[in-house]
Amino acid sequence: MQETRDKIIFRAVTSSSSSLSPTTAAATTINSKRRDKIGHWEKMFGLLRIYKERESHCNVPCRHKEDGENLGWWLSTLRARKKKGELDISLIERLADIGVIW
Repeated sequence: MQETRDKIIFRAVTSSSSSLSPTTAAATTINSKRRDKIGHWEKMFGLLRIYKERESHCNVPCRHKEDGENLGWWLSTLRARKKKGELDISLIERLADIGVIW
């Protein structure tokens, strides 16, 4: 359901914004921010995979930066969110699949 919703959002965002009502335009802005957040997560996940290939583990030090991004802080934040039950199971599975130890 979420994947279908994201496809609809993407189509809405990429369509001509001049034809959108004010309410739809506001929703598009919010959805654009969500898409940016997803893009950032995917970028950080990619950096974690690069780190894993190089270091052979995913135990990233909290202050470690990868390609200018604070990868260690990002992973630490995800661990805290998981502990609080705030991290989506699909993200937990993706991280576990590449070797993140919780």
